Amino acid sequence: MHDEYFEEFNLLLNNWWITKKDNRDDYYKIKSKLTNLREIASKLGCDIICNNKLIKLEKNPLWLDEVYNIPNFDKKIDYVLLMVLIMFLEDKALDEQFILSNFTEYVNNVLANIDGDNKPDWTSFKDRKSLVDVLKYAASIGIIRLRDGNDANFAENIETEALYENTTLSHYLVRNFKFDIFDTTCAQDFIDKELNLLDNKDLKKIMTYRSLFLYPDVYFKDLPIEVLQYLKNMRNNIANDISKYLEGELIFVKDMALVSILENRGMIFPNMNQSITDIVILMCHYLKEYVENNNDPLLPKKEFLTILGNVYLDNKDYFAKKYRDLTKDKFSEVIIEYMKSFKMIKVCDDNILLYPVVFMYDGCYLKDEEESENYEILSFEWEE
Repeated sequence: MHDEYFEEFNLLLNNWWITKKDNRDDYYKIKSKLTNLREIASKLGCDIICNNKLIKLEKNPLWLDEVYNIPNFDKKIDYVLLMVLIMFLEDKALDEQFILSNFTEYVNNVLANIDGDNKPDWTSFKDRKSLVDVLKYAASIGIIRLRDGNDANFAENIETEALYENTTLSHYLVRNFKFDIFDTTCAQDFIDKELNLLDNKDLKKIMTYRSLFLYPDVYFKDLPIEVLQYLKNMRNNIANDISKYLEGELIFVKDMALVSILENRGMIFPNMNQSITDIVILMCHYLKEYVENNNDPLLPKKEFLTILGNVYLDNKDYFAKKYRDLTKDKFSEVIIEYMKSFKMIKVCDDNILLYPVVFMYDGCYLKDEEESENYEILSFEWEE
C-alpha cells in the first residue's frame, strides 16, 4: 500500500544510521518518504538527520535502563573509551589514518587527570580487552575502518599495532542537545532537561510513543498517570500508527502494553533463531511456578539466582554449546542481562521485579523425544 512506511521506518529504528555509501538503495528509499517519516518522528519527539552522507533517526530515551546497552560492553570503562575515541576522531579528516598506539597514548593523556576507576591500565588484560571491544564496535557501526593488522591481538600482546582510517561518521554519533549540557551532572539530567522543555500536551504524546516505539514494552506503573491516561484514550490512533510504521499490533496485557511485530524484524523476543531464547522461555516457566506459589512478582535476588541455577542444572545438556560451557555464575550474568535488555525483569537492589511480559511465555524441552532440542511454547491469552 502506498501509505505504508514500515520498511523504511524499521531501517531507521534498527540501525544507528543508513549511509549513502554503504546502503545506497535504502538511503534513497528512505529519503523518498522522508516527509512522512518525519511526521512519526515528531510524535516521538526525535529528529531525523538527513544529509549527503547519511540518514539517521535520533533515539531519545525515557529512562536509564539496560535496553540501549551496547552489546559486549559490560564495564563503565568500555563507554569511557568509546567517548574518548569520539574525541580523538573529532579533528581528523576524512580517510585520515592512525595507528593503535596513537590512540592508546591519547587515552592516557586525556584520562591522566580524571578521578575515579575508569582509567585503563594497559598492563591489565581486562582493560586491553575493553579497548579491543570498543574498536570492534566502532568498526562495526562504521566510524573507523581497520586497514591493516589484527587489533584483537592487543588483548594478548600490548605491543600489537593496527592501522585505522577515519570515516568522519563519529561526528553524528553524539546527539546535538537543545540545552546547556554544562548544567548537567549525571545521565538522568540529560533526559529530565529534554522532557522539561516540552509543554504538557507534547510531553504526554512523546512519552507514550517513545515507550511503545523505542522500548520492548511499557509497564504502566512506570508512566505518569496523565501519560497512561493518554495511552488509553488515544489507543486507536496509536494502533493505526503502529500498523502503518511498524507493521505491528498494539497489545494491552494486564499492567503493560507492547507492540507485537513480525519475528524477522529487528531485535525482538522471542527470536527463534537465537538459542538463548530457549533458555529464557524455560526461565519464564520456572518463574511462573514460583509466583503461583508465592503470589509476588518481586522476589529476592538470591531466590532468583537459585531458580536460574535450577534452570541451568536441570537443562544444560540441551543448551547450545555456547551456554552449556559457561560457569553457573557467568550463565546467570548473561541471562539476567539479556532479560533486562528486553524489559522482562528489573533489578531493584537486592530484589528482582518480574514484569508482566514474563508470564506471557511458558515452555519446556520435550526431553522424551529423540529431537531433544525441540521445545514447546505453551499457549497464552492476551488480557485487557
